[in-house]
Amino acid sequence: MEYAIAQNRDERRLDINQTDSCGRRQGLWLEDDGYREVYYKDGVVDGIFRSYSRKTGTLLSIGWYCKGMLSGRWFYFDEQGKLLRIDDHPDLEGSPVWLANSYLSK
Repeated sequence: MEYAIAQNRDERRLDINQTDSCGRRQGLWLEDDGYREVYYKDGVVDGIFRSYSRKTGTLLSIGWYCKGMLSGRWFYFDEQGKLLRIDDHPDLEGSPVWLANSYLSK
């Protein structure tokens, strides 16, 4: 399935909900009728994750998966967009914070 997304005043097309030749999910997947944005690498959740309210369309949660595991700081919101809680998870190898720290420590 393809979705047209306007970005930087250019029309671009993204391939969404794609599998590789082995049937593994790759790249951006829109799940739960588009209320969840999930990135996959070789069939494993890997990258930014967002979920949205079916009722209001507001962001309910955002965080990062690294090789199928929660990584770094996750934010959770109510239906009106008010921050409910923040959960901290280990910054796993390959996560944005881990990459930044490893780069800055050189």
